[in-house]
Amino acid sequence: MNTNSHILTLLALLLPLLAALPSASAQHLDSIPLSQNEVWQLRSIKGKKIRYKSDNDRITLSFNTEASTFSGNSGCNPYGGFYSLKQDRNKKSTFSLSDISIADRACPDGVSKRERQFISTLARANSFRRDSYSLILLDNGKEILEFELIDN
Repeated sequence: MNTNSHILTLLALLLPLLAALPSASAQHLDSIPLSQNEVWQLRSIKGKKIRYKSDNDRITLSFNTEASTFSGNSGCNPYGGFYSLKQDRNKKSTFSLSDISIADRACPDGVSKRERQFISTLARANSFRRDSYSLILLDNGKEILEFELIDN
């Protein structure tokens, strides 16, 4: 047997094993569940990095896993709503946010514009991906909001 035959035989044996391994990109909702004690800070909206001027204009997100609610600060006003996270028989997960409400305090123009953009983008999230330190909300597979873990 020549070297090429050995390589082909080895590949034929390894390919079924490699195909059975979970891929890194397939790790979505279920790989690390949402946690009660996490506070996330917005890092970017649709790929555009957020630059904060002070601690008061930071956009945050937290989940109450017992009540299936979420809340945070939108940069000026508190906001909140309900979320749903379900898994079907095929382990395919669905995620949705609903009944989003926001306080109506006057905000500086730049902060107010970013706040409106954030809330309208947040409302479109229908799945997420996360690891230990980042949370990415997606709209039909496209990354729309990226958060970093700031409190645990």
